[in-house]
Amino acid sequence: MDQSETVTVYRIPQESVVGKLGEHEKCCPRGLRGHPTRSLKALLKERNQQIAELRAALDAAHVQLLDAVRQIGTIADFQAATAVAEAACRATVERLKGFLQGVVTDKALALDIRNEVIGKKLGPENTLVAKDSVAAEDKHVTESDSDGKTEDDNSGGSTVYSEPESDPTTFLTPVPLVFIAQISPESCFLMPDGNWKGPMEYAQSFTNVKLNCLTVVPSQTLVYVNNFTNIVGNIQWFMAQSETAGYSKQGIFNASETQKRSIKLCCVLFQVGTLVLLCSSSTNEALINSETKEDIESIEKWPIDNENTRKAATELKKNHHIIPLPTCDIHGNLIHPTQYQDTLKDAVVWFTVLLKHWSITVKDNTREAHPRNNAASETKMYLYYRIAMLILEFGISHSLHSESVSVAEAEVEAAHNTTQESEGEAS
Repeated sequence: MDQSETVTVYRIPQESVVGKLGEHEKCCPRGLRGHPTRSLKALLKERNQQIAELRAALDAAHVQLLDAVRQIGTIADFQAATAVAEAACRATVERLKGFLQGVVTDKALALDIRNEVIGKKLGPENTLVAKDSVAAEDKHVTESDSDGKTEDDNSGGSTVYSEPESDPTTFLTPVPLVFIAQISPESCFLMPDGNWKGPMEYAQSFTNVKLNCLTVVPSQTLVYVNNFTNIVGNIQWFMAQSETAGYSKQGIFNASETQKRSIKLCCVLFQVGTLVLLCSSSTNEALINSETKEDIESIEKWPIDNENTRKAATELKKNHHIIPLPTCDIHGNLIHPTQYQDTLKDAVVWFTVLLKHWSITVKDNTREAHPRNNAASETKMYLYYRIAMLILEFGISHSLHSESVSVAEAEVEAAHNTTQESEGEAS
């Protein structure tokens, strides 16, 4: 791609995904076995309602517990009040788990994918594509070959072929995988600058930076465990299809794990081209182009603290645009880049990802795609750039932080009210 070429991308709206997702239905391909955007939108609304009920029940239980502490008469009274509060919490949590179980057993999530997709080479890399799109490609190639036949007057009636002008790979539809996992707090590197401060082994320049994290099985929830087991099996099948025989496999799994219980995941931060936003016109529903320069997605506005990193980013702004991490909190709101690390660490997350595999050669500390002279056979999992991560449960560190902030705000408000009351009495 020429560096001056314009790249067209669709962005997630800054408002609630629940309210605005419909605008992007036309550009969102169907997921595994047809997981339409419409059902995801309905899922978000229903899940938000469930979570609101859960929060209300937990708040009520918390109030009951505080009342028991204030009015404690005996240990037995306290234990009885605690039991009632815990029962209320458990009942609500079980309802939420039942709802999520219905989600996880959806065909788009937990099924064996081998009858639905196939590994296919697109450019220098292999990725998963829908089998019906391969059939469409084969049909197109056959028709192109047929249309390309011409009679050559000087060849005695023999048939010659002309190259078809269109690219048959445009018929191939990459299929995103969906799974639920917990982001390991020990291996979460989702800082908006990728913690890049200068050339590193796998990121010689700032353009090579990828945000990454390790996802692990949420061991406390059986529904999630079953889903994680399925996705590991699907990934292993894809790697077996795509790997280069005789070369080491790397990129997704921890080689030291006999039973795979973690998956590496990364997200590209920069892309070549000028960022152009496609938005719907309110009058005739036509698509209009408008460059985005003043929002958080521009390189100038991207949160970077290190001076060297900021200088490197400034040098990229002419030929690159930045790709925010497409991730939403439990309310369906986009997470600000400065909050990626704190919010996502230890959280249980719904991931939508693309698997990509290619062969690499290592030479003079560089990694280059090479089809024949390979040093390793590498598979990586990239965040699907539309709705990549949706938080189902916050991690305990985030919950404690939110609770302490709420308590502090309540104390400030109480102090403010007391001051106003005192001033009123004095006057």
